[in-house]
Amino acid sequence: MEKVFNKKQWWRSPPVLVISLIAAAALLFLSGKAAVMAFADGENEITISFNANGDNGSPPASIRVQPGEYVTLPLQPDGMTKDGYTLVGWSQTPDNSGITYYPGKEARFYEDTVLYALWEKNMVITFDLNGGTGTAPAPVICKARDIGSYEEIVMPGKTQDMAKDGYRFIAWDTAPDGSGTTYYPGDTYYNISEDTLLYAVWQEVITVSFDANGGTGSVPDLIIPPPPTPATASTSFQTSPTKRSGSRQHP
Repeated sequence: MEKVFNKKQWWRSPPVLVISLIAAAALLFLSGKAAVMAFADGENEITISFNANGDNGSPPASIRVQPGEYVTLPLQPDGMTKDGYTLVGWSQTPDNSGITYYPGKEARFYEDTVLYALWEKNMVITFDLNGGTGTAPAPVICKARDIGSYEEIVMPGKTQDMAKDGYRFIAWDTAPDGSGTTYYPGDTYYNISEDTLLYAVWQEVITVSFDANGGTGSVPDLIIPPPPTPATASTSFQTSPTKRSGSRQHP
């Protein structure tokens, strides 16, 4: 009996089936090769660009990465500065209402992104001789290390020519009369919240004089120094530093 060829089932013929499979494999190979070439050529890359957030110099160069690839956020470059401020992060918005990314930390992005420099004002501690003479210590700049957080500083002592006749320097205080917060030389000052003026605290030196009372000769004066200053001072401004992650979401 003669076999009738069914046109609707032509693809089931062994030669045609083999050719079809070879063609499908070739197509998949070419598609995969094209995808690999596109990846290698950077066609799928995204751009992370940086904005100095004002007339603050030149921001870092843009970075090209694959979506989702980790990238290390740049530190503050020499050519990007804001007088009296320190770069503390990068933000997706100029007013830092979005996510903050920290310099030197890693982050991932999935689309073209512009990051704006986040600046925090440096605080300054200055010193007043408070009736003394000579040269006060130079102002101390407290650079920001995070949003609202500043590096610690060590309180200076008196300079070589600081003096007040009949008195001895013992500390610095936030009030001229010594009624504020007192900081002794060598104390650590944490997390200053504003520019601060500190006044020298002087303690009177007691002098005992002697009279021969009709006798002859003389006896030198006796100087009674004040008691030694405490080893540590108030810890009103001390807080514990917190560990930072790569990014932070702001409300």
